[in-house]
This record gives sequence, structure tokens and C-alpha cells, in this order.
Amino acid sequence: MRADEPFDLVTDGHSVLTIVQFPESDAARFSSDRSFLESDRQRQQVRSLLEEYNLRSRYFPDYDSAVRETRYMLTQLTACLSEPTFQINLPRRRIIDPKIEQAVQFIANNPGWEFNLQDLTRIVHSSERTLYYQMKRYIGMTPYRYYQRCKLLRLRMALLSCEGDSPSISWHALEHGLNHLGRLPALYASQFGEKPSETLAKRKALLVASERALSMKDNSGTYSGMADGCAAGRRTS
Repeated sequence: MRADEPFDLVTDGHSVLTIVQFPESDAARFSSDRSFLESDRQRQQVRSLLEEYNLRSRYFPDYDSAVRETRYMLTQLTACLSEPTFQINLPRRRIIDPKIEQAVQFIANNPGWEFNLQDLTRIVHSSERTLYYQMKRYIGMTPYRYYQRCKLLRLRMALLSCEGDSPSISWHALEHGLNHLGRLPALYASQFGEKPSETLAKRKALLVASERALSMKDNSGTYSGMADGCAAGRRTS
């Protein structure tokens, strides 16, 4: 679809959706040809590229890495869509050791757990040294750094879900186990490229825009232009 083309989307609660929006200058190279994904080879390449990107995105260690990986993915994707014979260069996928996957899942799925490396090694039946170096090798982060990243992700989700007069950033940070408030803006910015206050300001601006869009509803019961996007954004945020 074109960049300005409206659409409705209904998914179930377990769907994972990747939306790639190209600048018009890039999209014009292939958007005029509706048959650009008719090739099985081309479809498989695009699918593999996005699946690999989504897997790697679970373990982006910081904002700069996320930007670098995303730009590379978009370059590969644009080339594939522009040239049907282009061969995407996918990195060799590493098969994660089951013990490492177990450790990762435990950290991610237990927000109330206080970090304790010895505790973690007992859960996954591994030595501290092995777990430390294997996690760094497979996901690019030590156990503690991944633990900290999960807490920052939970804080970000909380800020992105704020409605109206929500509690302060400090309240949300403490609620998610981020007790060093003086270091919080720098830690948060290293992960997401903006401070917590900037995330919250953007969220509030979206809510204001959504309310404005709802108030612009015309007599036919529909929204036009940006109002559609704002209203949809509020329903799915």
C-alpha cells in the first residue's frame, strides 16, 4: 500500500506485526509495480529478512545498535523490492543454547524477581562463568545487563500506556525496580534514544491529537485524513 493509504487492521492478542514505512523517494522505485512480490523467491527473501530482524530485535543492547541494524535491514529490503534478482545477505543464525533461552525467558517473564546470578544459575543448571559468557556470546549482553534492559522495557511500556493524570515517571520507575533515579534518564536514553520525559510528552501529545480527531467527527460518522490515524492509534495504543 502507498504511504498515505488508509487501512483497517484487526488482530488477535498474540499477533506480532511489523510495519515498514518507506520515504516516498524510495517507495516510488517499486510501488508502481504491483507484481513486485509475485516471485516465490522474492517473497521468501522478504519473509526471512523480517523474521531474522524481529528475532535479533529482542536483544538489541542499545539504541545505536537498534538504529544500525534497522538501517541495514531497510537497505536490504529496499534492494530486494527494487531488484527481483537481488540476493539478500542474511547473517548466519545462531542456535541459542536451551539453558540460555531458559535464562532469558525467566528474566523476561518474572518482573518481580530481584537479580541474583547464583539464583539464576541454579534455575538453569549452569555455572556462573558459563552463563555469563554464553549469554554475552549468544545475545550480546551479560545476564545483569539483559535484566536491566527488561526493566527499562517495562518502564517504557508503562509510559506509552499512560492515560490522563497518570503517576509520575519516578513512580513508574520505582514500580518497575529502577531505584537509581539520578541515572535513569541516561540509562533510558541509551536504550531508546530519548529521555523518559520525552516519551511521556509524546504520549500526551498523541492523546491530545486523538481527542481533537474524535471531536472532528463529521455527520457521516467517519473521520478524514490524520483523524483516522489518531483515532486508530488511540484504540490500539
